[in-house]
Amino acid sequence: MNYKLILHPGSNLVQEFTSIPHGVTSLDLSLNNLYSISTVELIQAFANIPASVTSLNLSGNSLGFKNSDELVQILAAIPANVTSLNLSGNSLSYKSSDELVKTLAAIPFTITALDLGWNDFSSKSSSEFKQALSNLPANITSLNLRGNDLGTKSGDELVQILAAIPANVNSLNLRGNNLASKNCAELAKFLASIPASVASLDLSANLLGLKSYTELAYIFSSIPNHVVSLNLCLNCLHGLSLENLELLKDSLKPLQTVYLDYDIVKNMSKKQRQALGAVFPNIQKIILVDYYGKELHPSQSITIANLIRELSGKTDVPSLLNQSILFAKRHQTNIKALNIPDELKESIQTCKPL
Repeated sequence: MNYKLILHPGSNLVQEFTSIPHGVTSLDLSLNNLYSISTVELIQAFANIPASVTSLNLSGNSLGFKNSDELVQILAAIPANVTSLNLSGNSLSYKSSDELVKTLAAIPFTITALDLGWNDFSSKSSSEFKQALSNLPANITSLNLRGNDLGTKSGDELVQILAAIPANVNSLNLRGNNLASKNCAELAKFLASIPASVASLDLSANLLGLKSYTELAYIFSSIPNHVVSLNLCLNCLHGLSLENLELLKDSLKPLQTVYLDYDIVKNMSKKQRQALGAVFPNIQKIILVDYYGKELHPSQSITIANLIRELSGKTDVPSLLNQSILFAKRHQTNIKALNIPDELKESIQTCKPL
């Protein structure tokens, strides 16, 4: 259960925490200008985070402008029940090298999923960023570095940065880092150095499809075999011709799961979809994602199921219940008047057929 807390001017954070409903597991404090709240009040408030909360979103709060020692105290006050922490968009790059090291080292060891996206880390030298990453809690298994413009770093610097990632990280998000700006050799070298612990890799929104098909084939083949899940959304794959897609055959052979743009796949010809599916011949699961980043399940419509099937992915035929819901949504105008259970009425009303 997610709960978004919106602070109004003059409100007391500690008092506001008393309004958090029982059973909340995800607490969203994003975009609340927490940097302007006193450190004492923040520490007191964090001490009152309900024991049921396992996910804490502190994104977009400009915490990087807090005094370094105070920020360390604030992070240290996060209770042990929290295992997922979002610190994206907090201007952490404004900290000096030593301050950034102290800040990241203060993240509780109970945190296993950490989001450090949109913190402008490309403005730090590679040695500074490497040192900071090496001080992250060792228990982190999921690390999000999206939107940090890491593509401005040299190939060797990128390799050094990857080497500093905690050894237990199995999910790495590099979304929107302008990686296509690197030449083919540098990018291939960088991807080849993805740590052996990483099984899931997000390369979405890096415009990789703008590379030539020969470069793309080399780049894809450089991704290590231990990476079995790959997000390729928002990479301009629609620009690849049928002939080029066919030349990419088997270049992502180890993949078991892949994420692709629904709109791009839908607008491809059937032959293009089949050629794209041949790029990852051992795929077990294909996940189509809409414009808003929402994953689309094949049970939502026959269209989705058929697209996935043409991509050679595994999919179930939509159930009779789901097909009936889709039919009712498209052809029935007065849902409330139907003599059916309320749960079914709700399913019809909330259904969004594609």
